[in-house]
Amino acid sequence: MPAEPRLHPVPKDSPAAPVPKDMSRQPAPSHVPKDSRQPAPSPVPKDMSRQPAPSHVPKDMSRQPAPSPVPKDSPAAPAPAPLSPRRFAALLAAIALPLLLVLAWSLQGDPEAPANARRLAAASAPEASSDPAPTTIIRPQAPAVAVSVTVDPPRRLARLAQLSLGALDSDGRLVPTRLAPALGRRISVVNVWATYCAPCMRELPRLLDLLAARPWGADLRLVPVLLEAPDRHNEPQQAALRTLRAAPASKQQLVDLTPAGALQTLLHEAGLLPERATLPLTLVLDCEQRVRWLHRGELTDTAALGAVLDDLRAELPRCSEPSPEPVLADGCGDAYCDPDRAEDCATCPPDCACPENRECVALAGRRARCNFRSQGLKD
Repeated sequence: MPAEPRLHPVPKDSPAAPVPKDMSRQPAPSHVPKDSRQPAPSPVPKDMSRQPAPSHVPKDMSRQPAPSPVPKDSPAAPAPAPLSPRRFAALLAAIALPLLLVLAWSLQGDPEAPANARRLAAASAPEASSDPAPTTIIRPQAPAVAVSVTVDPPRRLARLAQLSLGALDSDGRLVPTRLAPALGRRISVVNVWATYCAPCMRELPRLLDLLAARPWGADLRLVPVLLEAPDRHNEPQQAALRTLRAAPASKQQLVDLTPAGALQTLLHEAGLLPERATLPLTLVLDCEQRVRWLHRGELTDTAALGAVLDDLRAELPRCSEPSPEPVLADGCGDAYCDPDRAEDCATCPPDCACPENRECVALAGRRARCNFRSQGLKD
């Protein structure tokens, strides 16, 4: 007997589906396999079956396509491939090139600037002077109070005779020399002067009158030292030099181009002059070229100077004067004491002068040497 087909239960509140007429006449299946049984439909919840269908859908929402679902087992998007060195260099060049162009444009300035603006900027800028910056010239000044100093005991300055100075020849040209040839073995009055120094120009005629008033002869020599450059267009300077050339006691006119004065600097370092730059300056040396008296500032009382010269004149007999001037060795005066040219402290004092604490001692048939004062000539 054929088995009857099972009927699935139908919920009470679901409407009965109409049965077509032709299905009632169809014969029942003769055999239904066990594995072909369909599971019973799941019951529909009451609250879902009773919800009414939405009346309308907004226009903007109805037009948007629903997002497509992403399957869980779909593969992830592949990572971007790394840049090759060539592509990286090209990218870097593409970024750097505009920056370099902007920088070059900014350095060139604005080529479209108005010409008037450029002219105004050039006019407002300070003009660069082609002349060199003026150099500060140190000019010695006269002290506030003139002072005379008697140096006792006498001071022998080793570098005094070696001072490098200039001498004016008969044509007015400046030639290099030293102080030693101008001193000799007699009383020396060294006077430092300059035309820009008013006290110097007032003092110089007084010195010439003092020397002309007495018959000094060869016992005294005036050594004027001009502390400025010779200038043919400086009429006061040329007039003073002509007067000095005509004076019997002035044999040579020296020039010192050291800004503060070479003689003043030496006396300041020796402690005989408090101020390095002092003008005018009068220095008296004895026949042994030792400092005996000095006056800084304008010399107004020439009587005091005359008394000092009289005292030193009385000491001349103990000196080697009035003997002729020593004959200097060949090449003497080049600031180098050369024994191969027979130069020593006696034959070339400018180059081979003895230190301050020594003296030059010479005996017959032997070369002069610099010994301590209490030693004499020793081997």
